[in-house]
This record gives sequence, structure tokens and C-alpha cells, in this order.
Amino acid sequence: MCLIHPGPHEYPGPLSAIGFGYGESKWAAERIFDTLLPSVSLVRIGQLGGGPGEDWSLTDWFPSLVLSGPHIKCLPDIGEDAVSGKCFSDLFLSLADPLAQRLPILPLKVGAKAVIQLAFDRNSARIAVVDHPNALDFTQSMYHAKSALKCPDIEIVPIQSWIERLKDYTQTGRKPALNASKLLGFFEYTMGEVTKAHKLRGEVASAVPRNTPVISQEDINNWVSVWTQPSARL
Repeated sequence: MCLIHPGPHEYPGPLSAIGFGYGESKWAAERIFDTLLPSVSLVRIGQLGGGPGEDWSLTDWFPSLVLSGPHIKCLPDIGEDAVSGKCFSDLFLSLADPLAQRLPILPLKVGAKAVIQLAFDRNSARIAVVDHPNALDFTQSMYHAKSALKCPDIEIVPIQSWIERLKDYTQTGRKPALNASKLLGFFEYTMGEVTKAHKLRGEVASAVPRNTPVISQEDINNWVSVWTQPSARL
């Protein structure tokens, strides 16, 4: 999104975004605004979740990933030791540092408040980032998800193993069909070497309070409880 606020800013070159259409389109959109509307400031919003009733779309990457667990009997570990020197790209981990391997989900109401504050702050930076300042360790989030799913036979496995199990489930036509299967290309792409995409943050500032609580077991319990309801929104 954009806000009106003047100020100089240098953008990284296009090579910093090449590799996936999503990141490329964001780079192109920002350059268009910078060229045609130089008085517009940009707000880079990270992953928002947990809206009213926790009713976010089940086709989003995180619900899709978590809800694959009971069917393929595992959830992914993206810790350094689990990915053989590779880790998820910035695309997957949103605006968090990919080397930190954190879950960047920011509660919707916290993100909305931050954006409103930025909109009325005439001294805000040329580019601002709204992301979680205390993002939960991703692997820990998987253990929270396993507990919330109440499936003790789910393993926490290296990300490559999770992808292979998801591929096998998908290619053999097992039922039910999983939303995660539709995102296989996305998950495989993000298994590449860390890209330079995180440099797109540039000179950033965030209006999110530094004391924003870490996503807890209770938060993930609430999410999973809603996602597994028969009336859950696809």
C-alpha cells in the first residue's frame, strides 16, 4: 500500500527481485510508484493472520502447510541442521530475515493499527515495514501446530522430507485433496538458496511496537481450532 510522504530513497536493482513472479511484481510496482508518484511512500506489509474469528483463508500457505500434517503424518523443520545448508527464501518468510528462520505472522489487528499510525505520521520513513518484531521460531511453531492438531503420530521432519511426502500424497491421488498440494511449486521454489530479496526492505522503519507478544501455543491452538471446523472458509 502507499502513503503520501516525500523523501529520497534508493531502490535495489532488479537482480535483487529476480526468481519468482511475486517478488518481481512487487519490485516493478514500487518502481512505477517511485517514478510516477515520487511523493508516495510505501508500506511493505508482512504476513498478516488471525483476523476476526481467526477466519483467514485455508488456501493461504500457513494453514495449508499445517493442515497437511494429519494426512502426510509430518510437518517441516527449516532449522539449519534440517535443511542441509539451505533455508527458506525471503519470499516464504515474508519480511523477516530468512537466516533467522522465523514465523513472521503478525496479528491482523496489530498490523492494522501500525498502518493507521503510519498514515498519520508525516515524519515516517520513505519506506516502512509492518512485520512482527518478535517473530516465533519457525520450528517451534511446528511443534505448537502438532500439539494443536492433537495428532501424536505427526513427525517434525526436514523440509525436503516434508516436500517429498507431500509430492507422493499428491501424485498418488490420495484423498482428501490438500490445499498444500496446490502450493507445491511455491514450497519447492522457496527451498532454494537464500535470495537477495530481503534486501528489498531498503531503508525501513516499522510502526509495530517492539513489545508485541510472540505468537503462542494458545494462538496456534485458536487458529487450528477454527481451521478444522466443518464450516471453515476455503
